[in-house]
Amino acid sequence: MDNMESGHPALGGPGNVFYFVADLAAATAWYSARLGTAPVTRAPQLAMFEVSGTRLTVHVADEYNQPGPSRDGPVLDCLRCRRDSAGVE
Repeated sequence: MDNMESGHPALGGPGNVFYFVADLAAATAWYSARLGTAPVTRAPQLAMFEVSGTRLTVHVADEYNQPGPSRDGPVLDCLRCRRDSAGVE
């Protein structure tokens, strides 16, 4: 029985995870090396990576977009786990 049959809505994984950085070029290179893939989209203020159905958006920190209390460890671990479980190398 799936979640809809039991009366509970099914929840998927996160669709988009944002990480705000001071140095976009360095962060893009870092994530590219660790994820083993280039960004699917680049713009002056951001780079987007697709990882097993989740988009990681690395965005320049500015007066409106600042890092929150979370750090990159849990985000990267989550994305790696999803990538590995999907068999993506």
